[in-house]
Amino acid sequence: MGSITRTLANNITTGGVILPSGINNTSISNITSLPAGVGGKVLQVVSSSTTGEFGGTSSSFVTFTGINRTITAISANSKFMCILNAARLINPTDAANNDIQFTDGTNNSNYIRFYSGYDVTGAAFNPSITSIISGNHSAGASLTISVQGRTTAGTFIVGDTGTPSTMFVLEIE
Repeated sequence: MGSITRTLANNITTGGVILPSGINNTSISNITSLPAGVGGKVLQVVSSSTTGEFGGTSSSFVTFTGINRTITAISANSKFMCILNAARLINPTDAANNDIQFTDGTNNSNYIRFYSGYDVTGAAFNPSITSIISGNHSAGASLTISVQGRTTAGTFIVGDTGTPSTMFVLEIE
């Protein structure tokens, strides 16, 4: 490990930039471990987009059928990081707690809540919602990741007709 450090140090400019000659397959191949607490990787990334909008009036979580993605798990020890870039979230009819979560049909992420306001019904925003699904699954298992929502009153809407909303799913270890 010392020789890698010296070689790398000899290839750093006075401005702190590593020269291309400082990193090569030989130096990378000689790294056999990482310090404790360093690690993890993205195994795969999939996405799904829609230009539709979907909503519900239920106080229990319901699946928004317009945006979901099937992914085949590479590892049994992985988690799924889900990101929803929604064209909008809105509850145009009532002041209410509105919750979003991701599910693989068996395991759910923590839910994210937004409040639609005191006498400010109809206020919309364009969020990026991120949460992680943990749980048991098998390598090679086909999982359908979906967005779910619920509300305490009124109609909770995700998306906007004609404007894209995208969900990304990253399998991570």
